[in-house]
Amino acid sequence: MSSMAVVTISSHARETRARAMIDMSLEA
Repeated sequence: MSSMAVVTISSHARETRARAMIDMSLEA
């Protein structure tokens, strides 16, 4: 796997996690 793919996957996972936290705080 290329390092570019690793960066893309890790940044996407971080974005997804942040969005999930925002959704939870909005629902609270």
